[in-house]
Amino acid sequence: MRRIILATTALAAIALAGCAKEDGPRTEEQVREEAASLAKPQAGLYRSSFSIVSLDVPGVPPAQLEQMRKMFASSQQGQEYCLTAAEAEKGFEEAMKKLPQGKCSYDKFNVSGDKLDAQLTCETGQGMKATIGMAGTVTATGSNLKMSVAQSAPAGAPGAMNMVTEVSSERVGDCPGGA
Repeated sequence: MRRIILATTALAAIALAGCAKEDGPRTEEQVREEAASLAKPQAGLYRSSFSIVSLDVPGVPPAQLEQMRKMFASSQQGQEYCLTAAEAEKGFEEAMKKLPQGKCSYDKFNVSGDKLDAQLTCETGQGMKATIGMAGTVTATGSNLKMSVAQSAPAGAPGAMNMVTEVSSERVGDCPGGA
């Protein structure tokens, strides 16, 4: 589960790189071209937060789901990271290289100003598939995204889940030590 959450957060950044001007499937090349035109994030110190809005894992008892929510909430709150000038210069296009080639398809990307509405579908292995939706705002100094993950599993196999999260990041200053 933790891998799914971390992957979802990473996919949010990747999806930002793929914003297209219309609905419909997009090729990786189209996405890369769009990524090159996005505003680059500002270098600096960022603080991120993560919260689970809803979590449903068929077959998992409610008490265990609550433990999972608490575990994720405690491990993902208030993390800070430094985005160096070199990393910021690469923009969102660099994030594209982190998406497993041939494993995900870009179902839609809509950007209007700082508003984002995107969806990816990824083959996660062992007959499982995840659909990841993202909607919210993205600027050069932060983001606020509501993300949904619907993971399917073959009939009778464990691994299906539905989760909605909110992920935010904001630039809070310069990197310590001038990085």
